[in-house]
Amino acid sequence: MTGKRPPDPHPDRMGKKRKKEVTVEFSDAVKEEALKKRVAEAWRGRTPLSHEAIIMDTDPFLHCVIPNFIPSQNFLEGLQKELLNLDFHEKYNDLYKFQQEILFFSLSLSWLSLMI
Repeated sequence: MTGKRPPDPHPDRMGKKRKKEVTVEFSDAVKEEALKKRVAEAWRGRTPLSHEAIIMDTDPFLHCVIPNFIPSQNFLEGLQKELLNLDFHEKYNDLYKFQQEILFFSLSLSWLSLMI
């Protein structure tokens, strides 16, 4: 008896769950050159812009909303779990109060690193 397993006679059969390759895709709208130019012009001019893929407004401050920026629900759930597991520390003074991860950018976060 050698202690080794014999080769699997059915290698195409599903055995152990294998980790799926995870990738992130951004909305196709953010890749359109014409739309990028319209957004840049509106941003510089501080004027509202309404498009099916991007909404830019100036009230209460200049901001842009991109619905479905990351269309993959699986990716968003994985990213959320990863971020919720971080250890945040409370920081505050007379004007504000927030929670901060001390070494956020030095962490090796698999889901977040896919976005960079």
